[in-house]
Amino acid sequence: MNRDAPNLRLRVWRRDEPERHRLVELVLNIAQARHNAWLAGRSDPYGLPMPDGLDRQISCGIEGSAKFAAPSPTPEDRPESTP
Repeated sequence: MNRDAPNLRLRVWRRDEPERHRLVELVLNIAQARHNAWLAGRSDPYGLPMPDGLDRQISCGIEGSAKFAAPSPTPEDRPESTP
């Protein structure tokens, strides 16, 4: 055992209300990093398995992000028709 280990202490802060916004931000950042890696064809940056639903879709022959429908265009994205 490392003799410095007993000197290390974790700081524990107890709060009446958890900081939900920080937890939500952490989860969204992880999800975005995993999604970006999947779109780029790289392995999961956290070494996590694929979600169950996505794993089934890929095993059925649907692969890659190109097989999924793109989001609907917003009014700003639609070209304006000129008479």
